[in-house]
Amino acid sequence: MKKGLLVIDLQNDYFPGGNFPLWNTEATIENVLDAMERAKAEGIPIIHVQHVADPKKGKAPFFN
Repeated sequence: MKKGLLVIDLQNDYFPGGNFPLWNTEATIENVLDAMERAKAEGIPIIHVQHVADPKKGKAPFFN
């Protein structure tokens, strides 16, 4: 079985100053970055899932 690190939905809007700030984001991003560093060190692939919005509908239609 192959290993991989899947990073999903790290959007600027979830962090302070964003349109939908969530709780504890600083600790969360530290944990994500730590996991990514460990994955890199072990040669484990990192897969990022990115939400891409239609710019005609604003920067982030979900948050409008």
